[in-house]
Amino acid sequence: MAERTMARQAADLRRLADELDEPAAAVDWTVLAPEAEAGLRDEIAAWITRKLQPMYGEYLDEQLRDCWPQHPSVCTELGQLYREWSRIFDRDKPLLPAALAFSDRLLPLALGRIGKLMTRCSRQCRISERGHDVPAP
Repeated sequence: MAERTMARQAADLRRLADELDEPAAAVDWTVLAPEAEAGLRDEIAAWITRKLQPMYGEYLDEQLRDCWPQHPSVCTELGQLYREWSRIFDRDKPLLPAALAFSDRLLPLALGRIGKLMTRCSRQCRISERGHDVPAP
């Protein structure tokens, strides 16, 4: 009887560990309805203000402009960061190895790509009709 209980507890622990290690769902902006896109952009903007800016403000100030919601490529980058942040930190005990990987690898790489995209626009940037980031004239 004790062996069966221990085996059941071990199986429960393995299932819980698998859930904790499960990757976050990626954002596929190409299939989102306009209302869902707007809602996700609002969520990301709130996350930037409440979480990312207080912790990484110096990095963000150099890379991210206020017009980011108008740039599909930047929204994609921020959407993936947002989902991964949520997976790591939205729990009672954030996962330290994942948090370190986020700060050391994921965020700097994504901000580097965002910075390159943002340098292509001006303060009065515009988006092409096809939805791609383009520099302002």
